[in-house]
Amino acid sequence: MKPWLISISLALVSLATASAQNQKRPRALKPSQRSFTVIEASIPEMQAAMRTGRVTSRELVLQYLTRIALYEDKLHAAITVNPNALKEAEALDRERARGRIRGPLHGIPIALKANWVAGSPTPMPGNYSAIAGYGMNPYDPRRDPREASFDGRPALAAGGSSSGIGTAANFWAANVGTETSGSILNPANQNMLAAIKPTVGRISRYGVIPITADQDTPGPLAKSVTNAAILLGVMEGAAPDPNDPATRACQPPPRHDYRRFLKPNGLQGARIGIPRAFYYDEVVPPGTIIAGGGLNPNQKLLMAEAIEILKKRGAIIVDPADIPSVTSADPQSNLVLWSMCSNLAHQPAGAIKYGQSQLDISDEMDVDADRARYEADRAKDIALAGTYGIDAALKENHLDALLFPGATGAAIAAKPGYPSVIVPFGMIANEPMPPFPDGFDAKPAPFGVSFTGTACSEPRLIELAYAFEHATNANRGFMQLISADKVPARPRGVWP
Repeated sequence: MKPWLISISLALVSLATASAQNQKRPRALKPSQRSFTVIEASIPEMQAAMRTGRVTSRELVLQYLTRIALYEDKLHAAITVNPNALKEAEALDRERARGRIRGPLHGIPIALKANWVAGSPTPMPGNYSAIAGYGMNPYDPRRDPREASFDGRPALAAGGSSSGIGTAANFWAANVGTETSGSILNPANQNMLAAIKPTVGRISRYGVIPITADQDTPGPLAKSVTNAAILLGVMEGAAPDPNDPATRACQPPPRHDYRRFLKPNGLQGARIGIPRAFYYDEVVPPGTIIAGGGLNPNQKLLMAEAIEILKKRGAIIVDPADIPSVTSADPQSNLVLWSMCSNLAHQPAGAIKYGQSQLDISDEMDVDADRARYEADRAKDIALAGTYGIDAALKENHLDALLFPGATGAAIAAKPGYPSVIVPFGMIANEPMPPFPDGFDAKPAPFGVSFTGTACSEPRLIELAYAFEHATNANRGFMQLISADKVPARPRGVWP
């Protein structure tokens, strides 16, 4: 998580394929045929509408800018909007008219996170920004009324520094986040979005300001697996980046097109493991007496429903498929007992509101003197989370993927740099402890499911996630985003 640097900018992304494609000019349409709204529109739908002349890139930008103007004060999703967005859209429209299409994101507005070196003003608030305060979850954009946490934070958390807020509220088509440990998966889970946290090295890290280069990676957040897969292919680049040797680790699909893995029958015959210990059920780590981990009753019911859907769609469920390092009886090799350091000593002494300890640790680190400790810690990360963690669970049970509730698998996948794909699923009660005061009607919280695999397994994870999304969308009712001002909603699911 990166709570101290969270900002976004609206950017017209046109970095798609290396070669242009020729297209026929769209035929003229009657005014009644030109009606098109960005609300809940997918990237393929926008491209089809631009191809047939129903809408232009400039008109897409205008619609998104209008929504930002109307609802930004309520949601705090953006700090800065690209001042050249309309000019860039017009230029891309002219290219389209001449038959030049740069790729699948030609003329599509995309938001970027601020810890990129991206030229002119780059912005983007997620849950908290030292510049603009808290971002608000569009499913319940009210302040937390509890006295102990009455500092302006939202009653329903927005999830993290990669901000899915604007994507959920139709401020742009999708957004690019970065993750150290949860900053893509958490906001996707909290805002009812699909997201792909890639293998570290799948997308170049050059120009990204990391917390740790071993774990940090860019990745897409979107309203559907389809949109996320399109953005992933564009971000991957046409060739390995000489500025980032890790980009040679994974073999890309032909033409960097992940849409080939969007298969409705992708779950048929798939072996999916359920890591019960800690991620579904409480465990008592060796040498301790206090149980940790596990799901609350509402989360358990939702995950049981998800597992039944997987079975009905032909998946082979291995339950339990516990992670050996999580169940290890040796305290020195138990992942649950292997944690990160933090430092709160300076918090009362004029520190920044959140995240001061991360700055302090970075400032105090001596790269040469601390190298041996770093290398030992890094080796243990890979051993417990990778070799004797995810990899061991996958190999012992001959699995395609592990199924984690929400974003609970983010930390274990982050340490070895493994990929996850999260899919929106349902809603659960927002019941924090201590509870909200009497009379506060807390709205339900989004909750998704994550498919996690070993390094470079994104193609298979996308197949599984898309098939699950396809199955659940077919039976999903519709809900509207909730706000005091009735922000127009995105029809994302609640099970009826």
